[in-house]
Amino acid sequence: MPLLFGSCSFQTEKEKELSKICDKINSLTPIKLNDSFEFSSFKCDFPIVKLQYRFTEYEWESSEANQEMKLEILNDVEAATNNNVGFKDFRDAGYTFFLDYVDKNNQLLFYLCLRKSSDDTYKIVELSEENGTYDFVELERDEKKPAISKEKRDETVEKIKNENWKKNKDKFTKIFDEEIKSPKEKNQKKLGEYYRPIDTPTGYYKSKGLNFQIKKPSGFEQMEGDRPNIVQKWIKKRGKEDMVIFMVLVKNLPDEMHGISQNEYMQYFKYGSGVDDYKPDDTHNFKFNIAKSNYYTLDNYYGLYYEGKSEGERLGNNVESYYITVQVLLDKHMFSITMSAFEKDIFDSNKELFRLLANSVIFPDQY
Repeated sequence: MPLLFGSCSFQTEKEKELSKICDKINSLTPIKLNDSFEFSSFKCDFPIVKLQYRFTEYEWESSEANQEMKLEILNDVEAATNNNVGFKDFRDAGYTFFLDYVDKNNQLLFYLCLRKSSDDTYKIVELSEENGTYDFVELERDEKKPAISKEKRDETVEKIKNENWKKNKDKFTKIFDEEIKSPKEKNQKKLGEYYRPIDTPTGYYKSKGLNFQIKKPSGFEQMEGDRPNIVQKWIKKRGKEDMVIFMVLVKNLPDEMHGISQNEYMQYFKYGSGVDDYKPDDTHNFKFNIAKSNYYTLDNYYGLYYEGKSEGERLGNNVESYYITVQVLLDKHMFSITMSAFEKDIFDSNKELFRLLANSVIFPDQY
């Protein structure tokens, strides 16, 4: 397939680097293209000048806000688990990124759109042409390679499409349904209707007048908060070892913090000491072992997230639990979402649901 790049002989150092990257991507095969057929590998019929990655506008903004998610090296294209140094598992589940192929003048020739699949790898789901013919020019040599015409590209793609589609039609249809259509539908089923505290007198009082809304996790028992700052709780398997709890908390900020701008908070949490200042301190009966923490944004408001393991004593019993918290500062309030579980595997399996809950939060008064 002349549009794609892999290993070949007589390579420059740049080409060797790209070849290694393509070998890494090849480990993800079969790779889907245009939702209907696959390439079994990348080939080096023509060298490419440069390879780079980019995010969609929303995802770039989110990755800027959450540094732990940044894709550090392109070889980590399939790094979607928390054991790798690339994407982390906190908010990357729906992420898309692009491999841009550009010429020596930095003009985009075409790009491949990669999306996370159900097996935690990234697969090509779209190829888009930008500037007509694909005129590949090597970076470190003077001679030019022949241009690939659009007609030649279409002919080659059509040939592969027909051969692979006829052979694997049922398999590709299933892959498309499971990896492209189903994730959105599945995510929607994990969340229910919006909860709005201002709809009831009790909710308005508990939320201290803060107007927010958050989708309810499906299959969880909803309960009123039993402490002053807890607005709402959702619990699954109450009283059992595999119990999971989500909580929404709202606290009033002191008067001297009223009116601080979000730009100031952004500077404070992203570049200053905000993350360390707001991480929880140990108490006389509870110790917080924080595994990781970072700057965070939630519907345009700034703060932090942290996760780890707490240990302490309650009613004479030793208690250990795993937790994750997102906390942001608004004009007059501090807003937090927390998930906790006693079992590590239960905690890990619900992180995606926590991400969905956090992404569903809206503060309507800002719009």
